[in-house]
Amino acid sequence: MTWWLRSRRGPALLFAIVAQLALTWILGETLVPSPSLAEGAITRLPAIVFLPLVVASTIYFSLEASGGAIEVAGVRRTAVMDAALVASALATLVVGGVVIDALGGAFTGEAARNTAGYVGLGLIAAKLLGSRAGSVAPAAYVVLVASTSSRTSGLSRLWSWPADNPLTARSVIVAGILCVLGLLATVLRDRPLPSLARQR
Repeated sequence: MTWWLRSRRGPALLFAIVAQLALTWILGETLVPSPSLAEGAITRLPAIVFLPLVVASTIYFSLEASGGAIEVAGVRRTAVMDAALVASALATLVVGGVVIDALGGAFTGEAARNTAGYVGLGLIAAKLLGSRAGSVAPAAYVVLVASTSSRTSGLSRLWSWPADNPLTARSVIVAGILCVLGLLATVLRDRPLPSLARQR
């Protein structure tokens, strides 16, 4: 267990969680200028669309770390342990958000929602397309949301759930589904996809 915790860079992940909570408390209400192709102009998006990339990218950075030969020879299923690490990190983020809300902060719920969704998206992409896709998928998705956002249209696009503010049932459901699928992909990551298995 000790070698696994060290290989997954637990202190770096904890630092990222604390940093994101602090940034959300300080910058949560900030609107960030972003070019929008939908409007052909600069629009402004809540900082909570971008801040969750801090923890999302660090989680993926932690999971990409490997214990090498020790991990391969280990008896415990590290995939399950990694999924538990992701769930624990997200739970810690939620608990920290509750504390910040009690102290007068805001938007921690939206930040936690986006973090869970981004993490799930990255884990799904890593399972389907490879580790490189998993590392860039969350940031690429944020670019998609920013470039297609529209503050003047009353119709909210399905894929723009990270910009929903305040929390909406739709955004929470989408992020939750992505997170659950991502955790499942992590648990099953060492198993080949059915199409690949048939080719062997």
